[in-house]
Amino acid sequence: MPVVLNEGQTATFLLDTGASTTVITPDLARRLGIDTSSRTTLARARIASGQEVEVSMVRMTSIRVGSARLDNLNVAVYELPVIVNANPPITVDGFLGVDFIGRFTMTVDPAAGTLTLQPHDPPTR
Repeated sequence: MPVVLNEGQTATFLLDTGASTTVITPDLARRLGIDTSSRTTLARARIASGQEVEVSMVRMTSIRVGSARLDNLNVAVYELPVIVNANPPITVDGFLGVDFIGRFTMTVDPAAGTLTLQPHDPPTR
């Protein structure tokens, strides 16, 4: 899906309901002007295979999918594999995790190929 980061950089992400944290590739971090070699916070993360890896954590000014937007979200920087079981193979710039999509009511319509994200209703008092 198309994602806009920091209101300027367009990228291609996969929706990953199993990822607790949104992830971007080192290449996308470079395109955003983020130097992950010196100015980042390191964290440990467990990837889908169960392996624990070290990731850099960086703050995005904004992440937007359509009209759904979050500001000041910490994301992990990690090299993502090319998805080779697709034809042609797919290279993605990141995974959109539950830290983003969990803030919205999500509706997926596979037949129409659409994803709708609506903000949760504010709590009533």
